[in-house]
Amino acid sequence: MRRRLGWLPSFAPFRHPGFAVVAMGNFVSQLGTWSQIIGIGWAAQRLTQSPFLVSVAFGAQFLPSLFAGPVGGLIADRIDRRRITIAGNVGMALPAGAIGLLLAVHHLGILGLIALALAGGVMQALTQPAMSALVPHLVPSDEVPAAVALNSALQNLSRFIGASLAGLLISNLGTPAAFYFNAASFFAVVVAWTFVRLSLPKLPTSDESFLGTLAGGLRYAREHPDIRDILLLNTVVALCVVQQPLLPLITSRVLHAGSGTYGGLNSCIGIGAIAGALLAGRRMAPRAVRITFGSAVCVIGAAIVCVGLSHTVAITGAVLVVYGVAFFCVLTTTMSTVMLRTPDHFRGRVMALQTMSIAGMVPVSALIAGFSASHVGLETTVVVAGTVLIAYATWFVAAGRLAAVSEQPTAGTLEEAMAEVLAAHALNDATIAGDDSLDELEMPQAGGPRQ
Repeated sequence: MRRRLGWLPSFAPFRHPGFAVVAMGNFVSQLGTWSQIIGIGWAAQRLTQSPFLVSVAFGAQFLPSLFAGPVGGLIADRIDRRRITIAGNVGMALPAGAIGLLLAVHHLGILGLIALALAGGVMQALTQPAMSALVPHLVPSDEVPAAVALNSALQNLSRFIGASLAGLLISNLGTPAAFYFNAASFFAVVVAWTFVRLSLPKLPTSDESFLGTLAGGLRYAREHPDIRDILLLNTVVALCVVQQPLLPLITSRVLHAGSGTYGGLNSCIGIGAIAGALLAGRRMAPRAVRITFGSAVCVIGAAIVCVGLSHTVAITGAVLVVYGVAFFCVLTTTMSTVMLRTPDHFRGRVMALQTMSIAGMVPVSALIAGFSASHVGLETTVVVAGTVLIAYATWFVAAGRLAAVSEQPTAGTLEEAMAEVLAAHALNDATIAGDDSLDELEMPQAGGPRQ
């Protein structure tokens, strides 16, 4: 089996037991996350008939990434990332459980749903940069793109399963069941990290103020054109993906279907996303990476247009599969590129900007989508957004911006950043797991020899 995994680079990170344990914990948690995303969309369209408020409820769970994300990145660069991950996942379980309970007793309105979704989003925004920054330490540096791709593929396999499961839970047990399941799923991550030990370089200390340290991350991204171009592209893509917050309404009003179909359409995205993430994670020449990436951005725009024009479930589902392939090919490529091109002592803050450029733009996109759909209609809103993205993608390619995209490390990347940190600070073999139990798993250092 080890020989087979070595022959398939996309699956090579599973050779490292700690990565496998954490990936499986994240997979279970993501099942719950997608269950809640479906639950929020369906609960909102039952609590209000306003497209704007339905979009706001969908976007509320992502809004904190726009504001709290940089704070989460700074915390990740100053505090034990593993402990942040554990505490954050416990905290995220509380709003999810509260939504389920209040829906069950019929004491939750649309504004309460939005408020609790915001609370969960705050915990997510404060936790995600630390979780992302830990990935390069779970595997050797040359396997980071494959590790990111596998994480993305598992997340989207969970989207396929979780969205379908949510439809079944809502149809058979009621909407609260989707939120109960999500609350319980967060503890899979807590359990996973209980059994993982990491050997991490000691991050440099700084006498800079909170705002000064935060500004350092923004300055680093601004001064490196490859990082800046990728973050800008992420932002435009996220703003144009308006069909997602409108999908509950498209399902019920355009396709005239119910919660089962809504969950199934989200599963279609998940099916494509698995293929897209694995495609992006395979080793390719830099030119092939750039061609694949540029084509995928254009396909995203075309797929969005097709969703706006479709009036049948079968066509919409097929188009969403294609959309899933393209979108998560782009997402995985940009994430691995940013991760590999950023020194470790900046990575938490820069990964927070990466999260902001995707998840942080979702609520903005949702607000735009809801406002536009209320005035010009669902179909017109979606078609225009897809057309705008096609135009931007064409300019991005024509302007030569694809040079920013590569899965190959460049100056200042992981191994070199580690060398800089180790030259100034002795390696801190921190035992972060809390005890020395034989059940804990020893992890390889990033850039170190393969197991």
